[in-house]
Amino acid sequence: MLIDLSGQVAIVTGASRGVGRATAIRLTQLGASVALLGRNQAALERTAELCREHAEIAGIWSPELSDMEELAAAVQDISERCERIDILVNNAGVFYPARLDSADPFDIDRMLDVNLKSLLHATRICLPYLKESCMARGRAVVVNIASNAGRFGIPGEAAYCASKHGVMGFSEGLFQEERELGLKVCTICPGWIATEMVEESGIDMDRAIKPSEVAEMVATVVRWPDNSCPTEIRLYPQRSPV
Repeated sequence: MLIDLSGQVAIVTGASRGVGRATAIRLTQLGASVALLGRNQAALERTAELCREHAEIAGIWSPELSDMEELAAAVQDISERCERIDILVNNAGVFYPARLDSADPFDIDRMLDVNLKSLLHATRICLPYLKESCMARGRAVVVNIASNAGRFGIPGEAAYCASKHGVMGFSEGLFQEERELGLKVCTICPGWIATEMVEESGIDMDRAIKPSEVAEMVATVVRWPDNSCPTEIRLYPQRSPV
């Protein structure tokens, strides 16, 4: 039986749109108090409005995820306001497809910074609070949104693949470090998702995975029973959108 999220506090990064917005809404529906993190204040406010149709949220924060001081201050504020952190959903990401020989160095650095380094540091900063939850209640959960590009190479996406492969290795290492304490770590690897980030890629958006479908997988993982941990989930469109 999946556990009840009532009273639990969840942080969702990249909550202004797409998978992050859908995840925040779904966790709110299930009783969690959700802290929304993102850079687009107006879009975050819209996410908050949609969440509040079901329940109140923990609040909105807009730190630059690559700025560790800003991020640490936001997490500390969430902890002080909510008195606990039980769930971290690392969803923020960027996608700049290009062959390596023509890739913009700024785009490469941005993908590594946001997709991997910021995710790692967000988890590092949240980890003491998550471990407190483990010690007090026997469990806490980290869900990292990666990509099928984290499991195999894709032409024209070498740098993006590198960032997502890094997420896969980090997730597995963290689970092995903290599993005995009760920390669950799961990476969800979706294929093409119908979001603004990939719309310009020319895919068939009707065939792409819906953000709500990824959110439902997140909701399942964070409610998973204590005795086991799904460490990796791959999610493909039923029919190819390309």
